[in-house]
Amino acid sequence: MTGSKKNLLKCSDPTGRINLVSKNEKLPVKRQCELLKVNRTSEYYKPIKPSNEDYEREEYIKARLDYWHTKMPYLGVRRLVRKLRGEDNITIGRKLVKRYMAEIGIYCIFPKPNLSKRNLQHKVFPYL
Repeated sequence: MTGSKKNLLKCSDPTGRINLVSKNEKLPVKRQCELLKVNRTSEYYKPIKPSNEDYEREEYIKARLDYWHTKMPYLGVRRLVRKLRGEDNITIGRKLVKRYMAEIGIYCIFPKPNLSKRNLQHKVFPYL
């Protein structure tokens, strides 16, 4: 294969095309992104890695959620938030607790509807 075909194969995925954009070329970044059909935001955005403190906080919260769920599996998201805020002094929102519960794979246990079971003493009438 020639060099240009190799470059075309590399360019088929978006990450390869983003890597082709450079700020030191004669062509402006805006035009390079237009030609390569990539968003300029993906060129300018540099992701920030979470710190170790963030990982430790997340693991601590998940451990406390697991503890409370094991102790009282009938608690839902809102009551777990109250437990975390009250007894554990953790500042946390309902949506984050819901996401952590989904990641861990825990959910509230509650009685389900029981509407389809018939009383066996009753007579069954024919459907006319």
